[in-house]
Order: sequence, then structure tokens, then C-alpha cells
Amino acid sequence: MRPPLIDRRARLVAHATGTFEHLLLGRGPSAVTVVGDGDWMVISLHEPFSAAERRLATDAAGRDRVRDFHEHLFEHSLESLVNHVHRSTGVELRGAMLHVDPAGGGILKTFTTQ
Repeated sequence: MRPPLIDRRARLVAHATGTFEHLLLGRGPSAVTVVGDGDWMVISLHEPFSAAERRLATDAAGRDRVRDFHEHLFEHSLESLVNHVHRSTGVELRGAMLHVDPAGGGILKTFTTQ
């Protein structure tokens, strides 16, 4: 059983991340899951792609374009995301990594938190 503080912190980060995605793209993922333990946190965005991105991701070239777009977006909005989450939750995200899975329909953002 997880301590309530970790569950609360994960819920706050999930909400802040979903809000940020909506502000950034004008749409949010269908759900955000946060898993963390001590010095790391993984944020999963479920169904984050637009209808056009889902159609584009039906072949290899399209998946590459969707992946490249989201990697570019992550790289150029990372500082804003980190600041938004910190202002909203008090949690400091650092050491970011991104995994975009256009075929599976998800995005994983992994951070260290200390």
C-alpha cells in the first residue's frame, strides 16, 4: 500500500500535466497516469494524439512524423512544463526523457524528482 502523500502528489502532478497539455495543444489526453518512487516519476499520457495524428500514424512514415513532432514539442516546451508543474504542485521535475509511441497511442515522460 502506497503512503497517502505519494498518491496525493501523483494525483496533483497528473492534473497539472493534463492541464499543461490542454493549454499547449488545445486538447488534453484522455487520461494521465503518474507512477513514482522517491527520486523518479513516470507520467503516461493516454490517447494524447489528435484525430489527424492518429490517421497519420497508420504507416511508418506517418508514425515518424508524429514522433518527431512530439519530440520537438517536448524539447521546446519542457521548461514551461517543469515550471507549470512546480507552480501547481511544488514538485520539481528534472532529468527528463521522452518516449512517443504513435502506434500504441501513448506518450511517456520520465523525470527525476530530486
